[in-house]
Amino acid sequence: VTEEQLRMRVFPYTLKDKAKYWLNSLKPGSLMTWGAIQKKFLEKYFSTQKTDMLRDKIFLFAQQDDESFCEAWERFNGLLNQCPHHGIPLKLQMRGSYKTKTPEETYELFEQIAMETQHTDTR
Repeated sequence: VTEEQLRMRVFPYTLKDKAKYWLNSLKPGSLMTWGAIQKKFLEKYFSTQKTDMLRDKIFLFAQQDDESFCEAWERFNGLLNQCPHHGIPLKLQMRGSYKTKTPEETYELFEQIAMETQHTDTR
């Protein structure tokens, strides 16, 4: 079983209410790939305007004056999770690289800092 097949099998069980009704109302066999399912679902539940608004929030993200690093990091990741199809490369999410670190290493560094500072009030 491929990862795509697994996603296609599990996806219906992740839906409820209107989304489940929507999926069941589609013509059987009309969505044959995971990409087709994603595209159709996002077209239905994420308007272009909503996606653009969330992308803007991700691009313009900044830590607030009264916000700890951990709180800001959680808020940033929340924005990413609200728009999983944002299409923003990690390098842009991390605003490039930090000194000699790659964007991936920068992300891991920020994750580590957030974990280490979550119980301290360093605003």
